Amino acid sequence: MNFSGKSGAEYILKATPFDKGGEAEIYDVICKPDLVAKLYKADLNTPEREYKLFEMVANPPNESVLKQIAWPLDVLYDDKGSFAGFVMLKINQKEDLNVIYEYPPSKFADITWAHKIQIAGNLCAVVDAVHLAGHVIGDFNPKNIKVDPEKRSYINGRYRLLSYRSRKVSLHGGHAGISGDGNPEENEAVL
Repeated sequence: MNFSGKSGAEYILKATPFDKGGEAEIYDVICKPDLVAKLYKADLNTPEREYKLFEMVANPPNESVLKQIAWPLDVLYDDKGSFAGFVMLKINQKEDLNVIYEYPPSKFADITWAHKIQIAGNLCAVVDAVHLAGHVIGDFNPKNIKVDPEKRSYINGRYRLLSYRSRKVSLHGGHAGISGDGNPEENEAVL
């Protein structure tokens, strides 16, 4: 499947998604193993979502944070020029954050409280960087934060924030991409 990015780049996707959720399917990008494409279901390809993603691509957090979150890198359009989704870095971390903090631990019992505190501090730093870029995370829950405890990559903050279902982007005093689901905080004004 061929798609064009808002940037002018061309993306060829594998024919079959490797993951899917309620809103979209995730595809590998051929010849770009570090990227994946999230293609929305047709009824979710709204102008508001397209604008929100365009603003996120145009106003990313700093480069070091981009390596730790599933941030849109380019907005995708099909061969007819219709909005379809976006491209982001591929997520390699496998475990939900809540598995790390489970008590009593069913897995990863050797992760110390010091490491757990370090994970929390690193996560706070990433969230702060997202906020400094003018964005609010509207679907902030442990299932959208992945870690890889087997490789001990959590020690260096190797986790990824996922899901932009209810993200709000502040734009010149206003906002785009508001949804009514998720956490109560998401219905508050964008600061």
